[in-house]
Amino acid sequence: MSKNTEAMQRANTEKRVKAAAERAEWEAALPGLLERRNQQLTIIRSIIVDIRSRSLEFTRSKQQYVLLSSVLEGLYEEIDKQCKKAPGELITDLGLEQVNDIIKAIKELAKDDSYVQKQKEFVAAGDNPQLRDVIIVLKQLAQGLEREKSAWSTRQSTIDDKLSQATTIEAALNHFTNSQEPNILERDIALQRVTPSSFWIIVSPNYSQHIFDWNKLDTTDLNSYFL
Repeated sequence: MSKNTEAMQRANTEKRVKAAAERAEWEAALPGLLERRNQQLTIIRSIIVDIRSRSLEFTRSKQQYVLLSSVLEGLYEEIDKQCKKAPGELITDLGLEQVNDIIKAIKELAKDDSYVQKQKEFVAAGDNPQLRDVIIVLKQLAQGLEREKSAWSTRQSTIDDKLSQATTIEAALNHFTNSQEPNILERDIALQRVTPSSFWIIVSPNYSQHIFDWNKLDTTDLNSYFL
Protein backbone atom coordinates (compact mmCIF):
# COMPACT_ATOMS: atom_id res chain seq x y z
CA MET A 1 0.00 0.00 0.00
CA SER A 2 1.45 3.34 -1.03
CA LYS A 3 1.98 6.22 1.37
CA ASN A 4 -0.56 8.31 -0.57
CA THR A 5 -3.19 5.59 -0.19
CA GLU A 6 -2.52 5.27 3.54
CA ALA A 7 -2.78 9.04 3.98
CA MET A 8 -6.11 9.10 2.11
CA GLN A 9 -7.46 6.30 4.27
CA ARG A 10 -6.40 8.08 7.46
CA ALA A 11 -8.00 11.30 6.24
CA ASN A 12 -11.24 9.50 5.38
CA THR A 13 -11.27 7.77 8.77
CA GLU A 14 -10.72 11.07 10.59
CA LYS A 15 -13.48 12.65 8.55
CA ARG A 16 -15.93 9.88 9.44
CA VAL A 17 -14.99 10.05 13.12
CA LYS A 18 -15.44 13.82 13.13
CA ALA A 19 -18.82 13.55 11.35
CA ALA A 20 -19.97 10.89 13.81
CA ALA A 21 -18.92 13.05 16.76
CA GLU A 22 -20.73 16.08 15.35
CA ARG A 23 -23.85 14.00 14.74
CA ALA A 24 -23.76 12.63 18.28
CA GLU A 25 -23.38 16.16 19.65
CA TRP A 26 -26.29 17.33 17.50
CA GLU A 27 -28.56 14.49 18.64
CA ALA A 28 -27.70 15.19 22.28
CA ALA A 29 -28.64 18.85 21.90
CA LEU A 30 -31.74 18.19 19.79
CA PRO A 31 -34.39 17.77 22.54
CA GLY A 32 -33.59 21.17 24.07
CA LEU A 33 -33.36 22.77 20.65
CA LEU A 34 -36.72 21.33 19.61
CA GLU A 35 -38.31 22.83 22.70
CA ARG A 36 -36.81 26.21 21.86
CA ARG A 37 -37.94 26.05 18.24
CA ASN A 38 -41.47 25.14 19.28
CA GLN A 39 -41.54 28.14 21.62
CA GLN A 40 -40.37 30.38 18.77
CA LEU A 41 -43.00 28.85 16.51
CA THR A 42 -45.75 29.67 19.01
CA ILE A 43 -44.51 33.26 19.23
CA ILE A 44 -44.22 33.81 15.48
CA ARG A 45 -47.67 32.36 14.80
CA SER A 46 -49.15 34.82 17.29
CA ILE A 47 -47.22 37.62 15.59
CA ILE A 48 -48.55 36.59 12.17
CA VAL A 49 -52.11 36.73 13.50
CA ASP A 50 -51.41 40.24 14.81
CA ILE A 51 -49.85 41.44 11.52
CA ARG A 52 -52.81 40.12 9.53
CA SER A 53 -55.14 41.84 11.96
CA ARG A 54 -53.25 45.10 11.39
CA SER A 55 -53.50 44.57 7.65
CA LEU A 56 -57.26 44.10 7.92
CA GLU A 57 -57.57 47.19 10.11
CA PHE A 58 -55.58 49.16 7.53
CA THR A 59 -57.91 47.99 4.76
CA ARG A 60 -60.89 49.13 6.81
CA SER A 61 -59.27 52.51 7.47
CA LYS A 62 -58.87 53.03 3.71
CA GLN A 63 -62.55 52.27 3.26
CA GLN A 64 -63.36 54.71 6.06
CA TYR A 65 -61.22 57.32 4.32
CA VAL A 66 -63.34 57.06 1.18
CA LEU A 67 -66.53 57.52 3.20
CA LEU A 68 -65.22 60.45 5.26
CA SER A 69 -63.79 62.19 2.20
CA SER A 70 -67.18 62.08 0.55
CA VAL A 71 -69.02 63.33 3.65
CA LEU A 72 -66.45 66.06 4.29
CA GLU A 73 -66.56 67.28 0.70
CA GLY A 74 -70.34 67.60 0.75
CA LEU A 75 -70.33 69.34 4.12
CA TYR A 76 -67.57 71.73 3.07
CA GLU A 77 -69.30 72.70 -0.17
CA GLU A 78 -72.58 73.43 1.59
CA ILE A 79 -71.05 75.50 4.39
CA ASP A 80 -68.72 77.27 1.94
CA LYS A 81 -71.74 78.42 -0.09
CA GLN A 82 -73.32 79.87 3.02
CA CYS A 83 -70.02 81.40 4.14
CA LYS A 84 -69.55 83.28 0.85
CA LYS A 85 -72.94 84.90 1.33
CA ALA A 86 -72.54 85.73 5.02
CA PRO A 87 -69.16 84.72 6.54
CA GLY A 88 -70.09 86.12 9.93
CA GLU A 89 -73.28 84.08 10.10
CA LEU A 90 -73.49 81.46 12.84
CA ILE A 91 -73.73 77.80 11.88
CA THR A 92 -77.04 76.08 12.64
CA ASP A 93 -77.39 73.51 15.40
CA LEU A 94 -77.78 70.73 12.82
CA GLY A 95 -74.72 71.92 10.92
CA LEU A 96 -72.72 72.08 14.14
CA GLU A 97 -73.67 68.51 15.00
CA GLN A 98 -72.55 67.29 11.59
CA VAL A 99 -69.26 69.20 11.82
CA ASN A 100 -68.51 67.76 15.25
CA ASP A 101 -69.27 64.26 13.98
CA ILE A 102 -66.82 64.63 11.10
CA ILE A 103 -64.13 66.11 13.36
CA LYS A 104 -64.43 63.16 15.73
CA ALA A 105 -64.37 60.57 12.92
CA ILE A 106 -61.35 62.05 11.14
CA LYS A 107 -59.39 62.36 14.37
CA GLU A 108 -60.07 58.68 14.98
CA LEU A 109 -58.82 57.81 11.50
CA ALA A 110 -55.74 60.07 11.34
CA LYS A 111 -54.37 59.30 14.80
CA ASP A 112 -50.76 59.99 13.83
CA ASP A 113 -51.43 63.40 12.28
CA SER A 114 -50.60 66.03 14.91
CA TYR A 115 -52.41 68.82 13.08
CA VAL A 116 -55.62 66.81 12.82
CA GLN A 117 -55.38 65.91 16.49
CA LYS A 118 -55.23 69.62 17.39
CA GLN A 119 -58.71 70.16 15.97
CA LYS A 120 -61.34 70.17 18.68
CA GLU A 121 -65.06 69.64 18.49
CA PHE A 122 -67.05 72.84 18.87
CA VAL A 123 -68.76 73.22 22.23
CA ALA A 124 -72.52 73.43 21.79
CA ALA A 125 -73.04 76.08 24.44
CA GLY A 126 -73.95 79.71 23.97
CA ASP A 127 -73.56 81.07 20.45
CA ASN A 128 -72.58 78.65 17.69
CA PRO A 129 -69.29 79.36 15.82
CA GLN A 130 -69.23 81.55 12.75
CA LEU A 131 -69.27 79.87 9.36
CA ARG A 132 -65.83 81.23 8.42
CA ASP A 133 -64.31 79.60 11.53
CA VAL A 134 -65.96 76.30 10.67
CA ILE A 135 -64.57 76.50 7.12
CA ILE A 136 -61.03 76.86 8.49
CA VAL A 137 -61.43 73.71 10.56
CA LEU A 138 -62.94 71.73 7.68
CA LYS A 139 -60.07 72.79 5.43
CA GLN A 140 -57.56 71.55 8.00
CA LEU A 141 -59.40 68.24 8.18
CA ALA A 142 -59.41 67.88 4.39
CA GLN A 143 -55.65 68.45 4.29
CA GLY A 144 -55.22 65.91 7.07
CA LEU A 145 -57.13 63.30 5.07
CA GLU A 146 -54.85 63.89 2.09
CA ARG A 147 -51.77 63.42 4.27
CA GLU A 148 -53.32 60.22 5.58
CA LYS A 149 -53.76 58.95 2.03
CA SER A 150 -50.20 59.87 1.05
CA ALA A 151 -48.89 57.61 3.85
CA TRP A 152 -50.73 54.55 2.55
CA SER A 153 -47.93 53.31 0.31
CA THR A 154 -45.32 53.34 3.09
CA ARG A 155 -47.69 51.78 5.59
CA GLN A 156 -48.71 48.99 3.20
CA SER A 157 -45.07 48.30 2.34
CA THR A 158 -44.20 48.00 6.03
CA ILE A 159 -47.05 45.57 6.70
CA ASP A 160 -46.17 43.45 3.66
CA ASP A 161 -42.49 43.31 4.62
CA LYS A 162 -43.20 42.31 8.21
CA LEU A 163 -45.62 39.60 7.07
CA SER A 164 -43.07 38.26 4.57
CA GLN A 165 -40.40 38.06 7.27
CA ALA A 166 -42.74 36.45 9.80
CA THR A 167 -43.98 33.78 7.37
CA THR A 168 -40.37 33.03 6.38
CA ILE A 169 -39.51 32.38 10.02
CA GLU A 170 -42.62 30.26 10.49
CA ALA A 171 -41.79 28.16 7.42
CA ALA A 172 -38.22 27.59 8.61
CA LEU A 173 -39.42 26.55 12.06
CA ASN A 174 -42.08 24.28 10.58
CA HIS A 175 -39.51 22.54 8.42
CA PHE A 176 -37.09 22.16 11.31
CA THR A 177 -39.64 20.56 13.63
CA ASN A 178 -40.51 18.07 10.88
CA SER A 179 -37.03 17.31 9.51
CA GLN A 180 -34.89 17.94 12.61
CA GLU A 181 -31.99 18.86 10.36
CA PRO A 182 -29.55 21.57 11.46
CA ASN A 183 -29.83 23.69 8.32
CA ILE A 184 -32.91 24.77 6.38
CA LEU A 185 -32.35 25.58 2.73
CA GLU A 186 -34.01 28.52 1.03
CA ARG A 187 -35.84 26.06 -1.22
CA ASP A 188 -37.26 24.26 1.86
CA ILE A 189 -39.04 27.50 2.71
CA ALA A 190 -40.14 28.12 -0.87
CA LEU A 191 -41.65 24.61 -1.07
CA GLN A 192 -44.12 25.71 1.61
CA ARG A 193 -45.50 28.32 -0.81
CA VAL A 194 -43.68 31.08 1.03
CA THR A 195 -41.46 33.59 -0.76
CA PRO A 196 -38.37 33.67 1.47
CA SER A 197 -37.49 37.07 2.89
CA SER A 198 -33.87 37.87 2.01
CA PHE A 199 -33.44 39.41 5.46
CA TRP A 200 -33.45 35.93 7.01
CA ILE A 201 -31.42 34.10 4.36
CA ILE A 202 -27.60 33.85 4.33
CA VAL A 203 -24.86 32.33 2.17
CA SER A 204 -23.24 29.17 3.54
CA PRO A 205 -19.91 27.77 2.26
CA ASN A 206 -21.18 24.25 2.97
CA TYR A 207 -24.23 24.39 0.68
CA SER A 208 -24.82 25.28 -2.92
CA GLN A 209 -28.02 27.09 -1.89
CA HIS A 210 -28.63 29.80 0.68
CA ILE A 211 -29.83 28.77 4.14
CA PHE A 212 -32.00 30.21 6.91
CA ASP A 213 -30.12 32.32 9.48
CA TRP A 214 -30.70 30.56 12.80
CA ASN A 215 -28.18 32.79 14.57
CA LYS A 216 -30.17 35.89 13.67
CA LEU A 217 -33.36 34.27 14.92
CA ASP A 218 -31.78 33.22 18.21
CA THR A 219 -30.44 36.72 18.87
CA THR A 220 -33.67 38.53 17.98
CA ASP A 221 -36.49 39.32 20.41
CA LEU A 222 -39.36 38.54 18.05
CA ASN A 223 -42.04 40.38 19.99
CA SER A 224 -39.98 43.58 20.08
CA TYR A 225 -38.80 43.25 16.49
CA PHE A 226 -42.30 42.89 15.06
CA LEU A 227 -43.88 45.46 17.37
